[in-house]
Amino acid sequence: MGESERGTHAQRIRERLRADILKGRLPMGARLKIVELARQYDSSQMPVREALLQLQGEGLVRISPHKGAEVRAVDERFVRNIYDIREILEVFFARRAASVATPRDVAELEAIEDTYERHLEPRGIAQRIRLNLRFHNSIYRLAGNEDALEIIDKHAVVTRLLTRKHNHSPERARQIAEQHRALIAAIAAHDVEAAGEIAGRHMRDASDALVERMRSEASGG
Repeated sequence: MGESERGTHAQRIRERLRADILKGRLPMGARLKIVELARQYDSSQMPVREALLQLQGEGLVRISPHKGAEVRAVDERFVRNIYDIREILEVFFARRAASVATPRDVAELEAIEDTYERHLEPRGIAQRIRLNLRFHNSIYRLAGNEDALEIIDKHAVVTRLLTRKHNHSPERARQIAEQHRALIAAIAAHDVEAAGEIAGRHMRDASDALVERMRSEASGG
């Protein structure tokens, strides 16, 4: 198997492992033995090893010299930790965008948001997730800091999958739209302080909404 083919195989295994973790098929704290996983996913050991390293980078797997690999707890603390980091970075990105955005940049954000708001009904979650990503990526691009973006990207797939899994109410979708509009207005006005404050609140509300939904589903609500 060539290097490129092995890398693609590792990506497929990573996606299957990630799905099994998030769906609870591999429970929190479960040991991840390479030999057993290779057998389960009909693979050699090297792609499995690479997949585990990639998932460690996403925070879903812990690898230690003495215990080997194990599933990390995807719980409230995990969600809070991710969003605490995102809040710091999103504030930075929003403030930087507000200082450099042109009218054309603002028009691009408005166009994305216009489309987002056409999918506020419950069945529109897939489109909202995609458009929300486009909205935030447009702000990241304005900030022009690739190193900060790498930190954001570390948990991007996990947060999208958790959002899709636990969904959010139409009320939350409308709240997101309102905050996006407020952020666009702050960026258009080059109001650095307001942009940072809105972005921070946006992340705190996202964290609260996801945790609340996780609690509700855990209790059968």
